[in-house]
Amino acid sequence: MNRLSLFLALAAGLALIALVLGPRSPVLPTWGPPAVSSQGALSLAARSSHPVVTPDQREVFATVSLTGTTVEKSLRRPVQLALVLDRSGSMAGEKLANAKLAAAELIRQLHDEDTLALIHYGSDVKVFPSRAATATAKEAMLREVEGIEDEGGTNIGAALLEAQAELMRNKRENAVQRILLVSDGEPTEGMTEPTAIAQLTRSLRQEGLRVSAIGVGTDFNEDLMSKIAETGAGSYGYLRDTRELAGLFRRDLEQASTLVARDVDLSFELPEGVELGEVLGYAARQEGRTVHVPMTDFAAGQNERVVARLVVHAPRVGATFTLARVRVRYGDLLARAPRESGVDLTATVASSNEDMVARQDKDATVEATRAMSARNLELAADSMGQGNRGRAVTLLQENEALMEKAESIAGAPALQADRASAAMMASGLSSASSADDLQDAVKSAKKAARKGYGRLGSTY
Repeated sequence: MNRLSLFLALAAGLALIALVLGPRSPVLPTWGPPAVSSQGALSLAARSSHPVVTPDQREVFATVSLTGTTVEKSLRRPVQLALVLDRSGSMAGEKLANAKLAAAELIRQLHDEDTLALIHYGSDVKVFPSRAATATAKEAMLREVEGIEDEGGTNIGAALLEAQAELMRNKRENAVQRILLVSDGEPTEGMTEPTAIAQLTRSLRQEGLRVSAIGVGTDFNEDLMSKIAETGAGSYGYLRDTRELAGLFRRDLEQASTLVARDVDLSFELPEGVELGEVLGYAARQEGRTVHVPMTDFAAGQNERVVARLVVHAPRVGATFTLARVRVRYGDLLARAPRESGVDLTATVASSNEDMVARQDKDATVEATRAMSARNLELAADSMGQGNRGRAVTLLQENEALMEKAESIAGAPALQADRASAAMMASGLSSASSADDLQDAVKSAKKAARKGYGRLGSTY
């Protein structure tokens, strides 16, 4: 197969996945409302793909949506920010110039009660110490930004340690401590192992510091940067064009200043007869009969979704049983107290497949299909990056069967807008004609997969 034919085949496969990754259309009426708990700073809504099962039905998907409550602008929280900018040699030219412009705009947006530490790194690390963002201090910060010049390698670990030191030096309990990391390359100096850097961000999280990570260009390690964001309870962003960096800085500052919940732990308590298959796209741990899913911090209005695949051994026909007790525990920053809420998902056992299909939840089915397709998309993107395009096409073809099955439940009208979005994605991927374009396609696909898993507000 020649290159053009290969990309057209890939595009055709990708046209079928965006229906689970693009904007949602209104769906057909569902069998029942979701189970909802709206106490405190987070509201929780949960659905089961199969509120009615048969003794032969083994696979049920639990979908959970968490949303931060809205707050008045007057309740903005002060932010202690450490901006960590890559100035390695690969940032030379337009990338660094745009990063400096974005940093300058971010400085102008800070309030007097905010603080900023500016850390810029190549092979070495230079620090502009944390200080309150007064008018006089902002002028000094802007001069520091203007003087940044590209040089050296990429020492991410040392830069994060300096950010930690600055934020811990004057840590205020009523403020949000945030590290905003920008990089365009692989770590080449100091701490270079991804596992070591991920462990560092975990330790920062334990100290109350949160890390967002933005990758720019096409040469950075997207798996490492997204892992930094995940372990750091922050957000992940990808930009090929650094001219858009100011918008991402602004968005991250807004999230930090409107934080309503932190240390968020979502859990599924599973009764006997129900086992965990997997939590799609999230790192989960199981303790006895309880599955824990650590979540990002939540800003006002922020929404994240989690899909868990459960393996069910249904009891006798006619019985109603618990699928999972869904709980969320977190620090409520509005009430300044720990909070817990939750709902129970139940199912009834019927004797016929017709009853089960008639009562299948359309919303939960579509969300589950999005998450399963996101997994295939992520694997396909990895295959593309490794040059195994045949495997990528096969994975995307598997999504076709998933999508057709979802349409049979949710109906074609529910997926029309998604198909339009799919066509746009396929067009972009089929036109990739260089190594940079291919890497951009890989990073864009993996970013889309994060959203397909449900990392909606924490993906830029």
